[in-house]
Amino acid sequence: MISPPALAIQEFNTIWVADTTTRKDNAIKELSFVYFMCDPNSPYIAYSDAKRIEKIKSDIIRDPEYKLSERIARAMAKYEELLITSSPTLSMLKSAQRAITKIQDFFDTVEVANDKTGTKMATLIKTLASLDGVVRGLASLEQKVSLETDTSARSRGGGFIGSRELPPSKRGIAK
Repeated sequence: MISPPALAIQEFNTIWVADTTTRKDNAIKELSFVYFMCDPNSPYIAYSDAKRIEKIKSDIIRDPEYKLSERIARAMAKYEELLITSSPTLSMLKSAQRAITKIQDFFDTVEVANDKTGTKMATLIKTLASLDGVVRGLASLEQKVSLETDTSARSRGGGFIGSRELPPSKRGIAK
């Protein structure tokens, strides 16, 4: 279910306590919503915020008309706060992901058919040329965040295990 340490956090406990049923189905859905919206490892993280809310309402809550409560908003804010303090790189990654969403929107909406001056086409070509570097940079940030937030990659003193100290499977090296 939910771990006792998570229930010690007021914002998550409020969701848990608000569901008075024995199975806690609603609480589990709401806490899942918080996770899928906020966690960098969520399979929904690549969606824009608005699209992510829509998809999670449909897939997890199973009600596209579901209205988000204030307690979910507070739990999401707390989850984000805890993530950012656990990973200094995370806020940079989130900004990069928002920028990439804007780039995707640009590609989806740019119309070059009526571009008499060629300005839109030039911008499109220039953006496409730099896209590989953007993707590599994003992957690098994601890997750094993963190492920072992966509790199994922390040593007893609270420091981080270096990449050469990780087993080959964690470093992306095939045996």
